Amino acid sequence: MWLILTGLLLSAPVWADQPGVWILDSRVEQITEPAPNAKPYCKWHGESQDLGAKYSASCYSYVSKLTTVTAGHVGWKVDRPLGQLRPGDRIHVQGSVTNNSTAVRGAGAYCSMNWNSMGFTKGEVAQPGEAATCAGDLTIPGPGMRPSGELIKEAQLVETLGFGNGLGVTRYLKYRWQPVQGQAADLSPGFSAYFGGTWAYDAPNATVQASQQGPNVRLLITQRRWGVPGPHYEIAGTANGRTLIGQWRNIIRDFSAVHPALTQQFGDPRCTRGGAMTLELSGNGDSMRVTSVEDPCGHGWLGLLLTRN
Repeated sequence: MWLILTGLLLSAPVWADQPGVWILDSRVEQITEPAPNAKPYCKWHGESQDLGAKYSASCYSYVSKLTTVTAGHVGWKVDRPLGQLRPGDRIHVQGSVTNNSTAVRGAGAYCSMNWNSMGFTKGEVAQPGEAATCAGDLTIPGPGMRPSGELIKEAQLVETLGFGNGLGVTRYLKYRWQPVQGQAADLSPGFSAYFGGTWAYDAPNATVQASQQGPNVRLLITQRRWGVPGPHYEIAGTANGRTLIGQWRNIIRDFSAVHPALTQQFGDPRCTRGGAMTLELSGNGDSMRVTSVEDPCGHGWLGLLLTRN
């Protein structure tokens, strides 16, 4: 599937001259598994976030009577938020990869980042017990154009933590093209900034998972200090520029199911149905603040600052 997508993205080398921005639309994670003949003797795990990834595999050989470990992690530093990218903007990326594989027998580890199939980072290979970096600069291109004149409105930023034995984890940040009028895209009427991702406040007590489809945004809040499965609150609304206008509500309608003390604190029915809420996203996209809210039960929403993880 990736080969087909890559072929489409590279079907024309010419970029279309149309004002617009790339909006981060979804994420796909691909974890490499050991070879079929080795899988019965291996345990492996991989995971990734937008700014980091880790992978580990432990395989036992009945021939050598030894266990080989392939493990490591990478952290990414990017000088601008990845939620929206404007053609012509230049971003600097630096990755730091640490190789925790078995000494001597372990594979080398590396990190890389591509825009579609175009690699723009360079770096060294980290041998077992060592660390290395990869870095590069990317000038964001516009959408490609097929021979028919149709714009290619999808692109992807590809982040890879890989090992010399072919194992590793890859994260695909998939973008959609959004045309805009004029140059001030983030100020244009109807333009929606990107609110999706993982957020936190009162860290590490409260975590927020945000999803976005076009201008429609949904935030699910879990109060970890309550010690019961979440989410406990929902904020749903519409983004216009960097403003999110919506409603908050309590998902768990019976507070006593969470904790008896909360029934006394938030037992009023108004606390269950919630109310209107407005949030403002910062210019760099790293935080958002509640600027207005209907909060009759004193949850303390007003002025609340959420930071992106």
